[in-house]
Amino acid sequence: MNTWFTTHSGRRVHPFDLKREDVDMRDIAHSLSLICRFQGHCPFHYSVAQHSYLVAALLQRDGHPVEIQLWGLLHDAAEAYIGDVISPIKHQMHALRDDGSSRSFSDIERKVLDVILPEFLPREEPEVVKSADLQLLMDEARWFFGAKAASNYGVADRFPNQRTIVEQWSPRLVSSRYLWLFNHLMYVATSNEP
Repeated sequence: MNTWFTTHSGRRVHPFDLKREDVDMRDIAHSLSLICRFQGHCPFHYSVAQHSYLVAALLQRDGHPVEIQLWGLLHDAAEAYIGDVISPIKHQMHALRDDGSSRSFSDIERKVLDVILPEFLPREEPEVVKSADLQLLMDEARWFFGAKAASNYGVADRFPNQRTIVEQWSPRLVSSRYLWLFNHLMYVATSNEP
């Protein structure tokens, strides 16, 4: 059984045994720019990379520190190595281990994300990032599918106002914006400048 795949940069990666040296931000930006949100049911290609970029932008607009913005940018980065699985399926998936036990898809995603996240970031996703992610989900759902469809998610009352306009960005554009923002946030987070 094949337990590895080749990334855009040519790395041979074992997604269930990901190492720090396997991680390349160019691979993440490229892959996420080509993975479509909502299982591809958008009116145009709207990528996970663009979604993540916009989550970071929401956090920046709300005055959160650079480390929180970086968490927002990277919150779905594991999907570059294990794919995007929509929530209804993710919550039902369990991987069977050799010893007969199982682990959830979320556990696998968490393990991969732990390798990707810079050491100085919290290991658990901050609540404010989860909130920005949900705000953007509501903005996306309203933009793509209308208010009635957005109400199906059960959080529309918590996020009644549209805060983000969803534009169509090409994969190449969003990949370059994602990389630029990552490099900028890392520079600010690791420099001694305020």
